[in-house]
Amino acid sequence: MIPPPESDYGNYTLGLSLNLLKDFGPRVGHLPFKSAEYTVDLSRVSQLKATYDIISQLLSAYFGAIAAQKNLELNRSSAVANQKDLRIANALYAEGKIPRLSLLTLQAQNQQLYLQISQAERVARDAFRQLYVLAAVDKDLENLNIQTRLEGIPVGLFDEAIIKTLLKKKLDFNQSKNPDFLISKIGLDLLKISVTQSENNVYPSLALGYTYAGSATATTYTSFFPSQSRGNTFSLSLSMPIGFVTERHELTATRLGFLKAETAYTQLKLQLIRDWDFLVNSYNLLSNQLQILRDLAAAAKQKYEASLSTASLGSTYQQNIVTFQNQMVLAQTSLNQLEVDYVILQFKILSFHAHPEALEVFRKML
Repeated sequence: MIPPPESDYGNYTLGLSLNLLKDFGPRVGHLPFKSAEYTVDLSRVSQLKATYDIISQLLSAYFGAIAAQKNLELNRSSAVANQKDLRIANALYAEGKIPRLSLLTLQAQNQQLYLQISQAERVARDAFRQLYVLAAVDKDLENLNIQTRLEGIPVGLFDEAIIKTLLKKKLDFNQSKNPDFLISKIGLDLLKISVTQSENNVYPSLALGYTYAGSATATTYTSFFPSQSRGNTFSLSLSMPIGFVTERHELTATRLGFLKAETAYTQLKLQLIRDWDFLVNSYNLLSNQLQILRDLAAAAKQKYEASLSTASLGSTYQQNIVTFQNQMVLAQTSLNQLEVDYVILQFKILSFHAHPEALEVFRKML
């Protein structure tokens, strides 16, 4: 007797298709991975630039508040000294030893100093408000305690040797780590990939496929002959849709976007060259001005202190004392502001080249 047919197996199929012109073909096979790398780099540089921007604002606000506090204290000290001189002048005038003009001169100076104190308090309050807003400090901004002592500017906050080394360097975009430049360059590289991918979309599709089919028991028994359900299949398919209207419009738009970004990239490099020249020149000028102002402030203070002993010699001498006092206050307040500008400029030079010193200083403070 012939046994009945029997079958006991399960089929499985494995397939692989490779588009020769798109996806992972020889033209764009590496681009998806390269695009992912660029995206990571862009995120990292953008984060660094944001950090520099925040620190620059905080530095400006913090040191600006320190300068405002110094100027307020300077005006208050001058007012105290003027009050003392005014009391002495009142006594001398009562004794007939000085003319009324000398007394009026001191009184006018007294009013002027209190006006300067009022202005300095307003400036200090605004500076503290800006600082607390930037630092996200929970404070009552309408009732700030501007008497809170802020820690002064450390001597040599940034390493001047590093800064001077950077100033001697020529701007080389092949080696540049400037965040703005890198953001623009990476963005341009990403657009190049987009152009290539858009060009790829208007090409026909040429796909190579491979399929492997098999079964669990391999053989099917019948009344006449066994058969096997396994085999290898290769296929090559070509498809070319008519028109590519959408794809061609997309390619045109992508190319125009790339040309626009390429122009912006060139303009940015020219702008960075101008910015770097400005930073170099500003640093040289500011360094000289800083030393000159320090000498002027010291000389103005000495001149004012030396003139105090001549107060009883007449109204002309008294007017000189007032003039010298105003010169001393002006020179010192100018010096306070210039020191702030100097520190901010140093940070801008370091951050322009993304030098580690720009952030290392603050890590040491933590």
